[in-house]
Amino acid sequence: MATKTKKAAPTEGASRRQPMGLFWLGFVFIAAAFVLMGVRNYYSYIDWKALQKVVDAPEVFRTLHEKFPNLIPPQEPPLVRSDIPVHKGDAMIGDVDAAVQVVVFSDPGCPACMSVGRKLLELRKLHGDDVRIVYKFLPADKGNNSMEAAIFSQIANSKGLFWIFHDRLVEAGKADTEAYAKLLEKLGISLDQQRDILKKQSEFLVRNVDRNVAEAKKLGLEKPPVIFVNAYRLGQDKLPVEGFMTYVQRLLDGQPIVQPKEG
Repeated sequence: MATKTKKAAPTEGASRRQPMGLFWLGFVFIAAAFVLMGVRNYYSYIDWKALQKVVDAPEVFRTLHEKFPNLIPPQEPPLVRSDIPVHKGDAMIGDVDAAVQVVVFSDPGCPACMSVGRKLLELRKLHGDDVRIVYKFLPADKGNNSMEAAIFSQIANSKGLFWIFHDRLVEAGKADTEAYAKLLEKLGISLDQQRDILKKQSEFLVRNVDRNVAEAKKLGLEKPPVIFVNAYRLGQDKLPVEGFMTYVQRLLDGQPIVQPKEG
């Protein structure tokens, strides 16, 4: 007669491991369920195809904000106004008390500055003395042509002829030392007078240019042209340079430089 063998009773350690294993297995299942639910809800709320078209972080945040209105909206950096001193030696035109003041750091001999020069010419034709324009010299490079352009412009400015000198250069589209001298001669400043001014006032003329360059450096400017409209530097996020004429017109109409919908 076969005898029945008794099964070995589970050890104390094995009986303890079995409930612990079941506990962790259940925990993993529950955690996975919550993750899947979260992913499902996340994907159901967001239009991923639309988000793929968005590149920068603020726009991504705005897109999310449309789906989640309770999210805190992105904080836009404030527009910065700069303190720009105006001196007697600066080339100026327009009413001192004008509602709009445009300050330009530029180089009369800089090809890239010619487009801004044409805008200034257009601005004066449209608004006359209602807009005050202040021209400050910021040589485009350390070469002789930039400094010569500034010095000859200063000679014109000393005789009250800067703006007509500026406009003629803009209309010509390019210039060099000989062209500067001939243009001044056409405007009534003879070659002898030019030599006399350079001989007696060269230090003063150079000092005016150096002062403008120092002001530009303090403002963090490196190369021209740079435009400020009522102390707001164009080129900020909400003030692209292309809107120059629009901003001037808004300010003349008593409106803010940036419309609420643009903010």
